[in-house]
Amino acid sequence: MSKRIITLALLVVSAAMFALPAAAGATPLHISSTGAFTIKAGTGTLSTTSGTTIHCVEGTGSGSITTTTTGAVQLALGTCSAALFGVADHCQSTAQPGAVTETGIIRSTPLTTHYITANETTTKDPALLLTPSATTPTTFAHVECETAFGNINFAIEGNGLIGRIKSPACGGRSKTATIDFNATAHGVQELTSSTGVTYSVTKSGEKAALDAEATITFTDGVERTLTCT
Repeated sequence: MSKRIITLALLVVSAAMFALPAAAGATPLHISSTGAFTIKAGTGTLSTTSGTTIHCVEGTGSGSITTTTTGAVQLALGTCSAALFGVADHCQSTAQPGAVTETGIIRSTPLTTHYITANETTTKDPALLLTPSATTPTTFAHVECETAFGNINFAIEGNGLIGRIKSPACGGRSKTATIDFNATAHGVQELTSSTGVTYSVTKSGEKAALDAEATITFTDGVERTLTCT
């Protein structure tokens, strides 16, 4: 094979590598083993840049680490309400085929988890990236809020949401992990990038941000190591 042909082949391979999806190209962290987990969260707030807020008293969920760098999760936020027209009204999931709608409970779509390094050019935070799964490629949740003027329906959409892994620290071992999704202002998420890709969520096209802290507990009781790269 001539040098010209070899060089051309290398260029084609390099172009294909740079064409990988954004999440696949994110710098991964590594979890020492796969396994299932449950999620428990306290008070959480979804806000938009215009000041709209949806407040939820608690959160639960379950999921699994399916490879050492990725996994799957589904969340449920409970006792949710929004201040609309000066009145706090219930918010819950919009009725979807095959889904149960419960007053005040917002359920996420199936989500994919990616263990990444966020804000790499600054603090290089170990983080968890949530992205919609292939079944709902741009949607995190379908929401309906009740008002005195009728129900308002909208979707929480975007390409990703990043939360800092507060514990364990890099190299640490634990049966649990704490994830902090921090909003620095209405609609402004603290961690937004990895490997040059910007991640965000929106409500009706307006930038939104999640402020909540969640604890993951592995159901098998086995300690797992977080390795940062």
